[in-house]
Amino acid sequence: MQVIKENWNRQVVDVFGMYDINGNEYKLNHFQLVDSVLSFEIDLPFQIACRDNLSIIEAGEYYINLVYKRCGVCKLDADSKIQDQSFFTRVIINIFYLSKDFEKDDTQKIFNIFFDAALACLNRYLASYMLVTKDTQCYKISKEMLSPFIKMNFYSLIKDEKDVFIFMTHNNILYNKKEISHENELEWLRISKLSKNQDNPFLDIEYQRYYAKGRLLLGLYSDAIVSCHTYIETLISLIYQEHLKTQEESKNQRKTFKKILFNEMSIALDKSWNTEGYKDIVSKWYNESYKLRCRIVHAGYAATYQEAKRSLQLTEELASNIYRLLQKNIDKYADLKEFITLNEKV
Repeated sequence: MQVIKENWNRQVVDVFGMYDINGNEYKLNHFQLVDSVLSFEIDLPFQIACRDNLSIIEAGEYYINLVYKRCGVCKLDADSKIQDQSFFTRVIINIFYLSKDFEKDDTQKIFNIFFDAALACLNRYLASYMLVTKDTQCYKISKEMLSPFIKMNFYSLIKDEKDVFIFMTHNNILYNKKEISHENELEWLRISKLSKNQDNPFLDIEYQRYYAKGRLLLGLYSDAIVSCHTYIETLISLIYQEHLKTQEESKNQRKTFKKILFNEMSIALDKSWNTEGYKDIVSKWYNESYKLRCRIVHAGYAATYQEAKRSLQLTEELASNIYRLLQKNIDKYADLKEFITLNEKV
C-alpha cells in the first residue's frame, strides 16, 4: 500500500458541511462523536439520472455518506467537433467513524471493511433506483467492475491531518497481451470450423468452463456459479446419453440430475465414481456449488466473490475427474472417442 503524507486543515469541514465543532469534539448529526473520515470516489459504468450533488447518509455503527455527481466525457476530432461522448455518475463516498472502535484492526483491514460496507450500501440504492425508474442500464456493481486502483483520503479530525492511500480493489489489470503463435492461429481456425459444422460436442461444453471464469473476473459472481452448473450438467448429460445408447430398456426412464450424478455415473462412466476419492469431490460440488446455484436461480440469492471462487475450484476438480475416467473408459463411447484428445487441447 502506498502512503502519501500531506498537511491538512479544517477545510474538510466546509467540504462535508456536516459537523458541529466544539473544541476538540466533532459531532455528526448531533448523535455520535467521530474523529476520522475515509473518503474515496467510484465512477459507475452507467449514469444515474438524479440531480447533481444529491447527498444521502446512512447511520449505524458508522456513517456512510453517498454524494452523486453527474459527469460526462467528450472526445473531439482534429476540427474540435464532438466525435464521441459518454455520460456516467461519480459517487463520492465519505465514511465517518470513531477511530477507537477500530484500533485493533490494521489500516488495510479497516479499508476493506469500509469499502465492502460502502459497496453494499451503494448497491441497495442502485437496486432501489432501478425499481423506481425501470432503468435497465443500471445494475448492482462489484469490485471487479471498478478501476483496480482507487485513491482513498483519510482525514484525522483531531490531528488536522490527511493521508492519501492507493487502495487496490482487484488485480485484474489490463495489459498488452503477447501475440499467440502461428500454430495457435491455425488451431483457432480449425476449432472454428468444427464449431461451425457442430462436429465436436465438447466445444460448447468447454466454452461454459471459460465463460464461468470470465464471469468471475467481471464480478458477476452469481452468473459464474450458474455457468459452473451448466458446464458440469451438460458434460454429464453428454456422457449419460452416450451410455443410454447401449441400454435400450433405459431410454424411456427419466431420472433426475441428482440421481444421475450420485448413482448412474458409476454405471455410465466407471465404478470408481463411488469410491471415496471421487465420491468426496462429487458431494462437495453438489453441496457447495449446485445447492448454491439453486438458491440463486430459485430464491434470487446474490453470491459473493468467495462463493463463486470456491464453486469454480470444485467445478474444475470434478471436471478433471470426469475426463480422467472418460479417458480410461473411452472405448465404451465410440461416438466420443475421436474428440476426447481434442478436448484436452481446448
